[in-house]
Amino acid sequence: MSAPSSRRQLRTRDRLASAALRLFAEQGYDDTTVAQIADGADLSARSFFRYFSDKDAVLFSGETALLDAVARVVENYADDLGALMHDALHAAADALDLDRDGFAVRHRVISASDRLRGREQVIQLDMLAALSAGLVAAGVEHDEASLTSRMTMALWNEACERWVASGMRLGDHLDAVLAEFRSL
Repeated sequence: MSAPSSRRQLRTRDRLASAALRLFAEQGYDDTTVAQIADGADLSARSFFRYFSDKDAVLFSGETALLDAVARVVENYADDLGALMHDALHAAADALDLDRDGFAVRHRVISASDRLRGREQVIQLDMLAALSAGLVAAGVEHDEASLTSRMTMALWNEACERWVASGMRLGDHLDAVLAEFRSL
C-alpha cells in the first residue's frame, strides 16, 4: 500500500470513527445504525464495513495496538517493576492516541451498556493476561507478575476516570496516580 493511499485510508477510518462517536453521543449507541454512521461520514455503509466489522469495533479499535505496545515494554523489562508500570501505562496511552473528548464519549457509551462493559472487561482481562505472561517469560515470579499486572490495570483505570473528568493530559494523570501509588 502506498503512503498516500495509507493516509487516505486512515483519514477515512477517522471520519467514520468521528461520525460514530458524534452519533453515539447525540442519540445513543443502540439507536445509531451503521448506515447513519456512514452517512455522517459521507460514505456508504459498504465503506464502513471495509474499516470496521461492526459498531462495537469503532469503540474497541485500539485493542491490538494497545496489546502490542504493552508487549514491547514487557520485552524490554529490566528488573524494575515500577519503571515497567510507568512505561507500560504511557505506552498504552501513546498507542491509543486518545483525545479526551472522544474518550469521554466512548466511556459514556460503554458505561451505559452492560454488553459493551462486558466486552471492555474481556479486553482488560486480555491485557492483564498478556502483561502477566510477558513478565513471567521475562523471569518475574508468577505471583509478583500477577500483582504487578493487576495494579497496572487499576492505575490505568483510575487515571482514565480522572482524565475524563478534567482538562489535564492523560500522561499527567498517569504520573499522578503512579506517584500516589508509590506513596501509599
